[in-house]
Amino acid sequence: MRRAASQPLVRTLFQIEFCLLVCRMRGTFYAHAPQLDIWDHGATAEDAVRGATAAIIGMLEMVDEAGRLPAYLESRGFLKEGSVYRGDKALRKEKARELEKDLQWDDDDPDKERKQHLWVKLLKQELVFDFAQPVPAVMWEPRYEEAPRAAARY
Repeated sequence: MRRAASQPLVRTLFQIEFCLLVCRMRGTFYAHAPQLDIWDHGATAEDAVRGATAAIIGMLEMVDEAGRLPAYLESRGFLKEGSVYRGDKALRKEKARELEKDLQWDDDDPDKERKQHLWVKLLKQELVFDFAQPVPAVMWEPRYEEAPRAAARY
């Protein structure tokens, strides 16, 4: 079976898995990746998650271009299993607990203590459009899953 010239061949180079803590305070949504210490905010939970994911991808691209991605991820407590980098479970829980202690809701905030954990899988993929002259295009594809035993949802 031949592949159409316009259809790229997609190859996953590696995957990074981490958790985002999503919460709402004073009407604004926040998404924070404690293990990477990157966050963003937005008018909706989706905006906050998209913004945090974009910031994480930008940072990972910069570190990867410098040839320091494996060392950077190791320094943040990620363990490599094959082509997948996973955040160390104990360190991830510790960082999430530290972050949750720092969250300060106003006593009258209706969203007090409501939060959700979201699993993010970032796949760094290579697209090759032409086998005769393989000039790969690299892209990051985020995939989201609700973490098990998540707290209140929005």
